[in-house]
Amino acid sequence: MIRPAAIAALVVTATPALADRVAADRCAGRLAPEAKLIYASVLPGIFTAPDPREHVISHTRSLVMAGKISIGAATTSAENAGACLRLLAK
Repeated sequence: MIRPAAIAALVVTATPALADRVAADRCAGRLAPEAKLIYASVLPGIFTAPDPREHVISHTRSLVMAGKISIGAATTSAENAGACLRLLAK
């Protein structure tokens, strides 16, 4: 039987992670379209990536090669998406 105190403890410990995701998504909502695409592409694997920076770089490179984002905007867009992704680590 799960006790109410145990349920409350689970809710309290899960809240900061949820708040960080909400802040990161809010940040991403203000990004330019190309940066939003990078954010959306990188997000699913960011927590399991051995090197998050390399994860962003490789996904950005793939999006450029696929013609989904311009090479001229790739660096700036990746940096802006990275700023939102860093909110997940707080």
